[in-house]
Amino acid sequence: MATVLFFGGWLRPFPNVGWLSFLDLVPPLVWFVLKVCGFLFVYMWFRGTFPRYRFDQLMALGWKWLIPLSIVNVLLVAVAALWKTPGLKVLSVLLWGVFGVAFFLAIRAQKRPLASPAVEGVR
Repeated sequence: MATVLFFGGWLRPFPNVGWLSFLDLVPPLVWFVLKVCGFLFVYMWFRGTFPRYRFDQLMALGWKWLIPLSIVNVLLVAVAALWKTPGLKVLSVLLWGVFGVAFFLAIRAQKRPLASPAVEGVR
């Protein structure tokens, strides 16, 4: 489904670009299979690399960090739109950067230090 909905299905990459027309030599079924395999590879790589959060951790992250961040983001964009700021694109890039940094900090704040295992005979 992801291949058909988001990656163009059986079409070659960038079908509107004329100088890539030599890619039409590859059959559509091959493009489809390559896109499915690429998506599955990235999906498994993502699942295996990033930590799995419990439901309560996700809820705490959302309520304590992401919802206040999104409210601040909406307020800043609304203020910039009211002032008819000519650099609204610059503001949006800046806000995405701030959001990314805050998201990274929120993820790091969620990590709790692991308790060291008890070693017998050592006091």
